[in-house]
Amino acid sequence: ANSMYHAGRFEEAIKIYDRALEVHPDYAFALYNKANALSVLQLYREALPCYDRAFGIDPTYADAYDGKGAALYALDRFDEALPYHNKAIQISPTYAVAHNNRAKVLMKQDKYDEALEAVSKAIALNSGDEEFHETKGLIQKVLSGKSKKQTQEEDKQSYADNANRKGNVYLRMQEYEKAIEQYNETIRYDPSDPFAYQNKASALYNLGRFREAIESTEKALLVNPG
Repeated sequence: ANSMYHAGRFEEAIKIYDRALEVHPDYAFALYNKANALSVLQLYREALPCYDRAFGIDPTYADAYDGKGAALYALDRFDEALPYHNKAIQISPTYAVAHNNRAKVLMKQDKYDEALEAVSKAIALNSGDEEFHETKGLIQKVLSGKSKKQTQEEDKQSYADNANRKGNVYLRMQEYEKAIEQYNETIRYDPSDPFAYQNKASALYNLGRFREAIESTEKALLVNPG
C-alpha cells in the first residue's frame, strides 16, 4: 500500500489500506495513511474520521492530529484546525511541519505576529524546507503592508490634527476664510471629525454664508449624531 501511495496511485492504496483494516481494524498507521491518501484526492471530509480513529487508537500520534488540522484547514474550518496543530506540537515540540501548518492557520485568523513566530520555529527546526520559507515570506509581506497602511493612517491623522489647530487659531483671529481652508484640510484627512464641521460652520456663519453654515452643521450631526 505504501508503495502505491508513494507512486501516486492513491485510489489503489486506499483499497489496500481498507483490506488491511478489515483484518486489523485498530491499525492506526493504516488509518493515518488512508486519511492522507483521501486528503491528496481532496476528499477531506472522508479523511477526517480516519484521522480521528488513528489518534483515538494512539493518543500520542502527532502526525494524525496534524493531518486532521490540515484537512480542516483545506475545508476553511480554521478555528477547528488550530487545536489539532497545537496538540501535535504538544506531543512533539520539534515537529516542524506542524509549526508551519499552525502558522498557516494563524494567518487565516489574521494573527500575523503569532504566525511569524510559529513559522520561525519551523524554520529553526528545518531550515532546508522551501515551503516554510514561502510561508514566512507571505507573512512578512502582509506585515509589511499592514505596517505601511498603519503609518499612512497615522500620517493622515497627524495632518488632520495640525490643520485643525491652525483653523482654530485663524478662527480666534477672526480670519475666517483662512480658518475655513484649514478646516477643509482637516475634513479631507479625517472626514469623521465633527468638530471640524462645527468650527467650519462657525466661520461660515461669521462670513454671512448661512446656507453653507447650516450644511456644515448638518454634516457634523451626521458623523456624530450624539
